[in-house]
Amino acid sequence: MGYLEEERLEALLSSAHCLVLPSTERTEAFGVVLLEAMRAGKPSIIFNVKGSGTGWVVKDRITGFHVPLDNEAQLINAINTIADNPGIRKDMGKNARERFKTKFHIDQVGNSVIKLYKKISNTDPRQNL
Repeated sequence: MGYLEEERLEALLSSAHCLVLPSTERTEAFGVVLLEAMRAGKPSIIFNVKGSGTGWVVKDRITGFHVPLDNEAQLINAINTIADNPGIRKDMGKNARERFKTKFHIDQVGNSVIKLYKKISNTDPRQNL
């Protein structure tokens, strides 16, 4: 799809049941789109590509589904499970949103970076501002 204005992106995500990211290459598997879906409270279905980070971002059966690489039958099953089960979809979406807030929100990431700086330098990087 390319770049979308924030308003259009939010409209598309709010109308979707889930995000399906069937990337098969490590270099294309992790993307901001996973975080955008999580922020919108949508479960994600991914191919668990080794070394891509997607398996760490998406918790299998908690915030979405991991599908073995190139397993079309399991991909279809995961899509149907989310489409046919509003309760599962809602729970996974809620879990995805919570994971986004606790792991990937700008405040959390910023605090993690500050903690890392403190750890390696024994000082608070904000002291020099």
